[in-house]
Amino acid sequence: MKKETARKISKFFRAVSPTAELLEKSLKIQERLLSLKEYKKAKTICTYISKEKEVFTHNLLNIFLNERKEVVIPITDVKKGILKLSKISYDFAYHCRMGPFGIMEPEIIKEISPSELDLILVPGVAFDINGGRVGYGKGYYDKLLEKVNCPKVGLCFDFQIFKRISLDEWDVRMDIVVSDKRILYF
Repeated sequence: MKKETARKISKFFRAVSPTAELLEKSLKIQERLLSLKEYKKAKTICTYISKEKEVFTHNLLNIFLNERKEVVIPITDVKKGILKLSKISYDFAYHCRMGPFGIMEPEIIKEISPSELDLILVPGVAFDINGGRVGYGKGYYDKLLEKVNCPKVGLCFDFQIFKRISLDEWDVRMDIVVSDKRILYF
């Protein structure tokens, strides 16, 4: 399947799915993620802050902080076309702002190198059963993922997983994909 086709189908199903149903599915994804040995071993975790009808990650932020994990959030640098990484603290909610693309970001930046991560949670529009990932089409995450040496975990609703998606050479594959119905290892 072509990337654009997978992107359109996934976006459609997210759009027509009731928010309450997606929140319920997000809790199942959260349970599966927290059961992973890769999560349990991780001390420094990078996670995205969900927007619109993505897998909801706001609960995870609190869980990670309460478990004394170092929590890292991507910050979009539109001029350079990259994601920078910043550690956050408990008062994050009081020190955040709306960043590019309608995504909340830390206002106070404590930059960290991608090499310091133990685990990275990755959003996506579509995934396939071989670890392939389709994002929103700007390449921000692919550039970041090339620099990390830790497990890359895609979070998605099961309807976002396809049999095969044609990827480009710059698309970075996931090590694990966690959905509301399954965990896929690659």
